[in-house]
Amino acid sequence: MPRTILIDANVIDEINRGNDKAANALLGMIRNGDKVYISQQAYNELIVNSLPRQATANRIVLERLNINLAPAGPMATRVDVYSQNQTRTGSVLSEPDSLVAAQARANGAELWSFDGPYRTNAAVTNRLGVQVAPECRLSLAETGSGLPPQADYRVGHRLLGLPPVEINISGQVVRRGPPGSPPGAPGTPPAAFGGGGGGTPASGRGGTSASNRGGTTAVVGVADNRLPQVGGPSPRGTAIGGGIQLAFQGINFVLNLINDSIQEQRVREALAQIEPSINRERAANRSLGVLLIFYFHQTEAPPESLIRPGAVFSHLENATGRSLDEARSNWARQPALRPGTGPNRRTSTQEIWIPPVQPVGVAALRTPFPPSAVGTFASGAASKLQDVEWGGVTGFDDEGETTLQLRAGSTPPEFVILRPPAVIHWFNGTARYNTDIPLVTRTTSDGSDLTVVDLDPWMPGNVSAAMVFAADDATDHLFVQGPPNHDNLNQLRGYVNIGKLRWVRPEYICILRRLQ
Repeated sequence: MPRTILIDANVIDEINRGNDKAANALLGMIRNGDKVYISQQAYNELIVNSLPRQATANRIVLERLNINLAPAGPMATRVDVYSQNQTRTGSVLSEPDSLVAAQARANGAELWSFDGPYRTNAAVTNRLGVQVAPECRLSLAETGSGLPPQADYRVGHRLLGLPPVEINISGQVVRRGPPGSPPGAPGTPPAAFGGGGGGTPASGRGGTSASNRGGTTAVVGVADNRLPQVGGPSPRGTAIGGGIQLAFQGINFVLNLINDSIQEQRVREALAQIEPSINRERAANRSLGVLLIFYFHQTEAPPESLIRPGAVFSHLENATGRSLDEARSNWARQPALRPGTGPNRRTSTQEIWIPPVQPVGVAALRTPFPPSAVGTFASGAASKLQDVEWGGVTGFDDEGETTLQLRAGSTPPEFVILRPPAVIHWFNGTARYNTDIPLVTRTTSDGSDLTVVDLDPWMPGNVSAAMVFAADDATDHLFVQGPPNHDNLNQLRGYVNIGKLRWVRPEYICILRRLQ
């Protein structure tokens, strides 16, 4: 009997890291005629919020394997999962994981994920009622050192038996024609592990470039089906409707709390009111993106009632910024008068992020903490990032290291060294907490004193690290090889551009100049 499987984002990620067992399992499901879906949360992680090259590669995999976005499923079932996920001591799953689990149960699907709770936590089935696929217990991809290998979309395509494809850093598929062919001639398939874009295209998406060493380079855009949906309503007790698709500023997005024509019309009218001012602002500064925050009110019915009122659109707020984090920060500083909720009534929000027309480089972004110096790695062998986990009341903790893969002959990466705070302010839901951060002075490789964070204040060890931020786009792309702070609950969201912060041990740092 065919199965129904809902896959998490890390299934595709594991395949891109060379997990042949995961690739064979996925191909086996498809050959057996099983219904394989991807969850909305996983789709957002793989495509909406991913870097352009990886987003295009992931989208190609889903399209070629005919893996579609799963239906939302019955609202009552999803709400029940959200409710059961909350325990007296916390939660069974993190909020993002609970979104995936709720959609799986609502569709009667087995959930395939490599996240730890699905592999080891029986409460996912016993308490939440989610069927966990046996494939969750497949071994993870790893190198000989026990660390996960780097993700590479070309590896994933090869393991899945898909035709090789070359994608440039802007997320465009590059097709090369044979040497001497005229513009527009059919191209030959790129090598399975081909290099970069092969020259600068002379025209935009779908155009053909000027001749390059006797050949032709065509840059063909992949259909952009991304939903630029970031965040979304909290799942705790929120009734999510079927949703409508809208277009604004030339970009399509889905509002998943709208399920009738009256509410849709109210949203369209609210968007029409702000569109002229946003058009003027974006025309004057093409490096600004737009954050839309849709507010909804919902009345909670008594437990015995069979009628569950849907969400009602309240109003729309907006802010601009060079990045999503900066737009959120600008929005938070805006004064606002909002209608109260009253008893048995709650407010939900959904965010939509419309990226800038011309994104700025990382050097123009605000750093989460004040800059104090500019540094580089002491040597190629010391080009390592310290992986760090945020633990709330326990602060920062070291997890391991990521060795960066530097290109031969490339310019040494430069990064801004940030002044670490003595106290971190963080959020657990809407509650705000403070955690003292242990700061120590350590010596860098060039003999300079530097204030860093002690990552082993209570446990045996001597690991400390400096907070750093890429100083240029080349270093920013390099830093993507290492993970940001492991902060599953998004408790550090109050710090602007915190996702770009990385960590380097002081012994690997050579200070180039002090800033203050």
